[in-house]
Amino acid sequence: MNHDSLFKATFSDPVHAAALLRGILPPELVAAIDWSTLKLLPGNFIDPALRQRLVDLLFSVVAAGVELLIYVVFEHRSHDDPLTAFHVNGYIQRVRERHVAEHPDTIGVPIVLFHGPATRVPRELRRLVDLRSLAPGARRAVLRWQPQLRFLLINVSAFDEHRIRALTDSAMASLALLCMRYVRGASPDEAVVAIRRWSDLWLAVAAAPNGIHAAATLCSYILQTTAMQVPLLEATMRPLFEPGPDELPNSTWAQMRTEAHQHGLALGREQGLEEGYERGLERGLERGLERGQEQGRREAAHTLLQRLLTARFGLEGAAIRIPEGASFADLERWLERTVTAPSLADVFAEP
Repeated sequence: MNHDSLFKATFSDPVHAAALLRGILPPELVAAIDWSTLKLLPGNFIDPALRQRLVDLLFSVVAAGVELLIYVVFEHRSHDDPLTAFHVNGYIQRVRERHVAEHPDTIGVPIVLFHGPATRVPRELRRLVDLRSLAPGARRAVLRWQPQLRFLLINVSAFDEHRIRALTDSAMASLALLCMRYVRGASPDEAVVAIRRWSDLWLAVAAAPNGIHAAATLCSYILQTTAMQVPLLEATMRPLFEPGPDELPNSTWAQMRTEAHQHGLALGREQGLEEGYERGLERGLERGLERGQEQGRREAAHTLLQRLLTARFGLEGAAIRIPEGASFADLERWLERTVTAPSLADVFAEP
């Protein structure tokens, strides 16, 4: 499980999404929104070539009787993308195109969250237009005709632990952001210290509805983004949940361990299916090419045989129906016999 998968698994839940959005949107807008109306909408609007490092979520919410579409893009990046505004404009246009038929007056609110180094990415589409060579009057005139798009840009890497905790009132949302911010790439010892420091959040996550599954998802993320091994993670996590005997069959840790195991199996199956699909596709193409070549040879031999039969045996030969499933070897044998066989029956006689 990578950054994008953890983000999507966490914030596809409107409860956690609402907690995050309340922490990053302007206070005036937060106060105007009826958060009970927040719902996740289906759709993926990112270019296929970028889906390996980007994930997007689209939400619908009502603010003062007006429907808003809140579009969130999350990206793990190692360098600036100066064309972020251009890409986001394309995504938000796709969102509007999909919903304009039913909601022509829908307003889109684009948000870009990313995890990476500090950035100077332009947050307005028109900032991508370099008009410095134009006189001020001409520049203002051209700018009036440019698409007006401004998006909210949030760099999770710029938040310290206190800021992330204060950002949201959802323990799962906070813990997911903290793990992405501090755990990924950490040494096993550093990860242990961080996990223990966030013990209150782990307990709150496990106690919430579907909390065992959520905590297991976070454990899976830790194992896949650090060098920590399962025994060390168990030794670290168990005391947080089981201060007493740890062999109770229905203990929190026992449930989480079972859930994590099932989650790992599902993830392994998913990854195996992806690898199997890629290998199967590659092999399928090879076999398809081989079968295509074989089919081409059979069709050519079939056509030639039909012509030779007609030329050699006249109408009787033209009336012969050559078996469609005949192999190339059969067709070759019949072609040779057509030249020398005394009768049509001898051409198709058993060897």
